[in-house]
Amino acid sequence: MDKRYSRFDDFWDHYLREHAAPQTRQMHFMATTASISIAASGLLVGRYILLLLAVIVGYGIAWLSHFVVERNKPLTWEYPWFSLLAEFKLFFLMAAGRIDEDVARALSRPPL
Repeated sequence: MDKRYSRFDDFWDHYLREHAAPQTRQMHFMATTASISIAASGLLVGRYILLLLAVIVGYGIAWLSHFVVERNKPLTWEYPWFSLLAEFKLFFLMAAGRIDEDVARALSRPPL
């Protein structure tokens, strides 16, 4: 990828194009749900090692979706902070039932 994103809004469209398949977004939603649940459990019971497990499970499921469904490379290594922020934005928009409009908009725009 030649383009370096400096604005999250521009990255968001790219992120959604890389998550075009509904199955990928569903797996990311499951990954974030599992990660939040494991992290919260670890904090509640004082087992802080579960925070590491939360990261491993969350990224593991999400990355699997890229290798198996999208057949593309996860954006995590190139854009770690934008990618993490986008993961939570995806999660909350999916939970609200509002992700489809953002995906349709991103797919209708040409890549930068």
